Amino acid sequence: MASTSSPTYWRGPPSGWIKINTDASRVPDDNWSGTGWVIRDSKGNWVASRQLTLGTESDIHAAEMKAILEALTHVKVLGYKNKIEVETDSKLSFDTINAVSFGRKKSVDTNMYHKIKKQIVTLMTDMDIATGSIKWVCRDGNMVADTIAKMVADMRSKEHVDMIIPHKTEPTEIKRFMERDRKYM
Repeated sequence: MASTSSPTYWRGPPSGWIKINTDASRVPDDNWSGTGWVIRDSKGNWVASRQLTLGTESDIHAAEMKAILEALTHVKVLGYKNKIEVETDSKLSFDTINAVSFGRKKSVDTNMYHKIKKQIVTLMTDMDIATGSIKWVCRDGNMVADTIAKMVADMRSKEHVDMIIPHKTEPTEIKRFMERDRKYM
């Protein structure tokens, strides 16, 4: 059964594992949305992060699910397998994905989300990601991904829609949250 309890701060995965935190953000005045995610090791060290601008085409729930899909796709390319935890602060995405992949009953299963959900479940199966590895976390435990997702507000223009911005080093904007999170380890 997938976990529904949520720490109020970030907790590292077991030794030898990685943790992905994902989030989406929407700018209220023009409905511009984007996603962000970060991968960290068991010591809380930054491994990789990205943001993706989605423009105005995606609702917030679809954006949250796309963040999970994008992060899992990248982790697969990096060669990680099975020792992966994923956290989202979207309870709706958590419930939707876990209802399909782990037999839970509560779900939002509309055509809009079904394709993304199916891709996530397929990736999880291909990568041998264990039942219960996708968890819900409160926003305070997800501040690094939240900050990365909110960075897309600076990218609002048509030429930046569907633009993936990989971070080659730990972005300055997230350093204070990374340091805060390491204090709780």
